[in-house]
Amino acid sequence: MSTFRYTPITLAAISLFTAPVFAEDTATEETGERMNIMIVKGVTNIINDEDSRTETGTAITIITEKDIEQQQATTVADILKNSPGVTIASNGGLGKKTSVFMRGAASESVVVVIDGVRVTDQSSASGGFDFANLMADGIERIEVIRGSQSALWGSDALGGVINIITKEGGNGFNATGTVELGANNYAKQFVNINGGDEKAHYSLSVANLTTDGISAGTGSDDDPDDDGYRNTMVNFKAGYRFNDIFAIDGVARYTDAKSEYDAYGYTSGADNDVYSLDEQRTAKINLYVNLLDSRWNNRLSLSYADTTSENFDPNGWNGDYTENSGETIKAEVQSDYLLSTDNFEQRFTFAGEIQKDTFLPWNSGSTPDEQKMESTAIIGEYHLNWHEKVFFTGSLRHDFNSEFDDTNTYKLALSVWATDSIRLHTSHGTGVKNPTFSQLFGAYATPDLESETSISTDMGIEYNFANQRGYIDFTYFDAEYENGIRWNQTLNTGNGAYENQDENVQGIELSSTFNVNEDYTISGQYTYLMTEDGTVDKKELIRRPKHSATLNNNYQVNNKLNTNLGINYVGERYDYGYVELDDYTLVNLGVSYQLTEHFSIHGRVENVLDKDYVVITDYGVDPFSAYIGVTFK
Repeated sequence: MSTFRYTPITLAAISLFTAPVFAEDTATEETGERMNIMIVKGVTNIINDEDSRTETGTAITIITEKDIEQQQATTVADILKNSPGVTIASNGGLGKKTSVFMRGAASESVVVVIDGVRVTDQSSASGGFDFANLMADGIERIEVIRGSQSALWGSDALGGVINIITKEGGNGFNATGTVELGANNYAKQFVNINGGDEKAHYSLSVANLTTDGISAGTGSDDDPDDDGYRNTMVNFKAGYRFNDIFAIDGVARYTDAKSEYDAYGYTSGADNDVYSLDEQRTAKINLYVNLLDSRWNNRLSLSYADTTSENFDPNGWNGDYTENSGETIKAEVQSDYLLSTDNFEQRFTFAGEIQKDTFLPWNSGSTPDEQKMESTAIIGEYHLNWHEKVFFTGSLRHDFNSEFDDTNTYKLALSVWATDSIRLHTSHGTGVKNPTFSQLFGAYATPDLESETSISTDMGIEYNFANQRGYIDFTYFDAEYENGIRWNQTLNTGNGAYENQDENVQGIELSSTFNVNEDYTISGQYTYLMTEDGTVDKKELIRRPKHSATLNNNYQVNNKLNTNLGINYVGERYDYGYVELDDYTLVNLGVSYQLTEHFSIHGRVENVLDKDYVVITDYGVDPFSAYIGVTFK
């Protein structure tokens, strides 16, 4: 340690030749910088073209604003389930705790970034991000980056990174408004106004969602009434380019949510008004200095993120009110130097970070009044583009930490065009995850926990159809997690505690997108996942299905009518207590119609077949549900 120094199988088979509609349709409409610059810290430039997706050996899925609109996704989790290697688990309907597992890694081992700000929840026990309150409104792009990524993103990025870019201002003045109504008194309102010119841009998004919900819990000790949910989001983004050298931009985001839930030990006739209040605030400002005709690009950033979680339970074990909160303040500097010759394009990147984390515990917990951790990191990356045929990236990071041992992580990625249509790709990297404040000092403190580490490798082959009509990709992956930080209910005389446990994961991902013609696109993915924990029995990891697949069909019937059919298959898997959960298949249908130049109407039906299924033991799921909305642009 160092002190601080600065599927059904049929659906799976179909997925072999089909693949959500990802980046291709809108990606080719713009031009931009190389993908690898984007991946460095998620703030430089958006991955704008199909070519850039293939300029890295890293496994990445790109989801666009058009994809979100066509599939009428309410939450980010709704759209993420279409990505290879991704599994979603939710505790009982909209607004309830939602976990995202990537390539079998624990949900807290996935880093989430919104407009360059890490939104890992320092107030939560595991430090993972809860997707329950992350709506899909106002999002322009999502990048799902799979595999160990700590060399660029630091602690927690063992399974991968989900990088989210919100809507940016366009030319002139633009306004969008949506109103939606649906099952369980669901109501959503969303407004975005944005604009810009050659020098300036701005974008303001405001969304509000309410629903009576369903009963979150279905167990014998759960209150059978509906558990409602409310979510309010405000996001502001702006920037100004002074000249060819200097530019500045920034973003601020606020989310406020209330979620009712079922506490353990429901008693008929008693006060069962149980709910949580969650607030999240993030902000970031970036200063850019581009020199030598933009061959030497520099960025200085300062960001802030905090989360406050309050729980109200008249029969709570820790009293009728508990509160915890955490915040992160980070300063970053990044410098990219671009060197080009006739045959080579090279990029040399150097970056540094200084970060301070603070945790305020539950008022009735055993944690000291306040915990702080300080860390510093230095990062280097090299990227090579040889004849637009071979792309290599190497990254190296060293972290200094006030509470844990210093760590080194690295990442290597290679993409090679063997022919005009066949691309080979591979990546190899390491990751690290430090224990959270709550795990070390909280009510179930385990002060001798070690940091978790990972090493992952993937390799694949991709065939690209002629005339950019799509591609089909086959990828094999393998990951080892050493000293994984996991909850064990059998410890501490049955009260539970954290422990270190090794885990192994391997599998295959098969994904494809094919444009049948200009109007019809078929997309899909299939994931086969083998997992085992570090016990003698080598049990499968819970909530990770061995088979999963999605299939999406989008048909633009004419210039006014669009239809979208989505099928999602989740195979058998285990839950806590090694209860085996059955597989299930869900079908969703969406339709939109352009009434006039500025008005459109849309509707969707979720769980079309009214499937009765289980995601998590003793938690409810939505039955057949219908929604309708009107949009103004």
